[in-house]
Amino acid sequence: EILNCNRYKIKAILLIDKGHTLTETAVLLSIEENTVRRWQNHYLKRKNIGQFLSRHCPGCEGKFSEEKRPVVSHYADSDLVSEAKEI
Repeated sequence: EILNCNRYKIKAILLIDKGHTLTETAVLLSIEENTVRRWQNHYLKRKNIGQFLSRHCPGCEGKFSEEKRPVVSHYADSDLVSEAKEI
């Protein structure tokens, strides 16, 4: 999971470096803009690239209540959803 997180971090920093805004980067990677902003700040404050990539990426527990999780899961599994933003 950390490797996957590091891939997203690297992609985000490269997109920003190419001139994409935080919003554009978030949309392109299908992640929250706040996450991109946090990664950018960590990158700018790093002492070396290893320090930036070694930060733990715990993920998120999600925002749905226990009652709504099965409903959302069924909706997402029914092939009606192609992006997380649609939920």
